[in-house]
Amino acid sequence: TSYLRSREQISTTEIIEKGENESVEFKSTLRWNLYSDKKDKAIEKAALKTLSAFMNSNGGILIIGINDEGEILGLSNDRFENNDKLLLHLTSIIKKRIGAIFLQFLRFPIEPIMGKSVLRIDFSPSTIPAYLKDDNSEHLFIRNGSSRTDLRLRKVYDYVSERFHRNV
Repeated sequence: TSYLRSREQISTTEIIEKGENESVEFKSTLRWNLYSDKKDKAIEKAALKTLSAFMNSNGGILIIGINDEGEILGLSNDRFENNDKLLLHLTSIIKKRIGAIFLQFLRFPIEPIMGKSVLRIDFSPSTIPAYLKDDNSEHLFIRNGSSRTDLRLRKVYDYVSERFHRNV
């Protein structure tokens, strides 16, 4: 889409230098908890919340391998065998928790930055609601400024009607 092409023209280095904002978020890792030093489903869930929120709003960019202060940590902390395994894992959790149809709204190249690899995920706005499956429930996340919001059930209908069905 033209949205993704215009976003992709901005270099990852420039995005990192400008820092987080309403359309850019950084995550240190995709699945590894740096404090407990083990895999953590809550870390994965946080990344998936961001993915669905960006798609349900105006799109954006998530960079994994960068901490909140903009320090380049790289992808090695996630302890995947190689970058292909990381990308397969990302694709798998998106398909399982959000849905395979939403992969069309994403581009996710791995890029070298200052001798380390980072994963840059560019999102275009989805044309349908991207719900995040969590155990036996589903959540609709949106971007609200530079944070994400889990819409309460009574707000979901109004948001979906306005955001996805306004031209129907």
